[in-house]
Amino acid sequence: MAFARCPLFSRLSRRVACASIAFLAACGAGTSGDKPPPPAPSVTAETAPPPPPATAVTTVAALPADPPPPPEPEPLRARFLSVGDVIFGRRIAKIIARKGDPDHPFRPLAKLYADVDFTFANLENPFTTAKKPNETPAGKRYAVLWARPDSVQSLVKYKFTAVNLANNHALDQDLAGVKETLRTLDAAGIQHVGVGLDLAAAWTPMFVDVRGLKIAFVGASFASKNDMGISRNNYVARIEDEKRLAAAVAKAREGAHFVVVTFHAGDEHKFTPNAAQKAFVKAAVRSGADIVIGGHPHVVQPVEKVDGKWVFYSIGNYVFDQAAVDNSEALAVELALELPPGAARAEIKKLLVHPIVIEEGAPGPADDARAAKILGRAGLPGRELTP
Repeated sequence: MAFARCPLFSRLSRRVACASIAFLAACGAGTSGDKPPPPAPSVTAETAPPPPPATAVTTVAALPADPPPPPEPEPLRARFLSVGDVIFGRRIAKIIARKGDPDHPFRPLAKLYADVDFTFANLENPFTTAKKPNETPAGKRYAVLWARPDSVQSLVKYKFTAVNLANNHALDQDLAGVKETLRTLDAAGIQHVGVGLDLAAAWTPMFVDVRGLKIAFVGASFASKNDMGISRNNYVARIEDEKRLAAAVAKAREGAHFVVVTFHAGDEHKFTPNAAQKAFVKAAVRSGADIVIGGHPHVVQPVEKVDGKWVFYSIGNYVFDQAAVDNSEALAVELALELPPGAARAEIKKLLVHPIVIEEGAPGPADDARAAKILGRAGLPGRELTP
């Protein structure tokens, strides 16, 4: 360019460059005046400062998500059936032999037995291998019951795993029959109540545990043997012993969430409860029973609430051989219980009554007309009761 070859422009450029160098030197020297800065040291591989240490990089793991809250605990539940008098001897044995079917009495309601956790019954006959013939005490002929010990297998098969023994036929085969009955039931895994080798055992509550929900049973009878309650012994719990009843129910409540009191009393073939039945019921409820279920009259008697607790004075026969129409009609009581988490007492969530008709010793569902009659006799408007 023309400017680059101009002498004036060249001199001006050199002056500007020198001024710039002088200014930079003055800034580097600070206050040292015009003294030029010392030359920079020569840097070689041996004199080069080490590189700064690498900065460690720490990886922080992501915090785990909060665990989900534990599920709410479920209530404990149990469902069982309570039925009336069961025998395997007398005409029931003949029917079974004729049909060649030991399960004949249980087939019509097999599904119901399968659906519940267990069934509770009044076992009316001793099990024995040495039967005693009928007797005629005081000029009157009373039935003397017994059954073969192998009959117990049908009870096991259909989950009849708890029975009451406190009834007027408990001593039909004397003390030897009591002992053989207890051995037979124990060997089969069937629990029992109301009879023992002393009164302390007879009054000891029976406990049934269904997945942690515990149900206790206490049983008593109006008679210690089949003499209308005249004599007493040390083997059968009696309904008059209210102090023992209260102690047994208290023990039952300590060890269980729900208490059933069962009793064997009343006038046979009568449709109304007698004074002894009513007195026992009041004592049982006062002691803390959650429900009271009775038998012995061989017919259905009224159902009512006493101080807020359901009472069945008599639910009638079950596996039985009395042929009269009224004796062949009965009730089976089904309870569904629930124990809320942390609660001490179980609640009745559902209470059903099943009208039953017994044909050839086998209980089965009643048709609509018979069901209406049976419910009417019990004083019930329908099959489901309000807990």
